[in-house]
Amino acid sequence: MTKEFTGVSTAASPGFAGTIWRVKYRNADGEIRLEVLQGTLFTLF
Repeated sequence: MTKEFTGVSTAASPGFAGTIWRVKYRNADGEIRLEVLQGTLFTLF
């Protein structure tokens, strides 16, 4: 099951203030992906 959260980061996220972001979390493998909609993709484990 994939849960997707879309929002705008706040000043609480240094360097990403005002940037639209999307987080996808898959329970199956525990992979969390934070995709900054400027073309940069981060994969956190």
